[in-house]
Amino acid sequence: MACSWKGRRQNFPVAKLFMITAMKEVILGHHVVTEKELDTISAEWFRFAKQRKNREEKEN
Repeated sequence: MACSWKGRRQNFPVAKLFMITAMKEVILGHHVVTEKELDTISAEWFRFAKQRKNREEKEN
């Protein structure tokens, strides 16, 4: 499945998932971080998901 944070290039938008929006509400309510900072950090984390998965599979 092709995904991206905002759904660019006809990909599935991960940022709109219920679980992501719920986590954002909790994090923004309990930590000193802006929504833009949280989006940037989250997008970077998801951007390297495939690389982390491939590395994990290679180790096993």
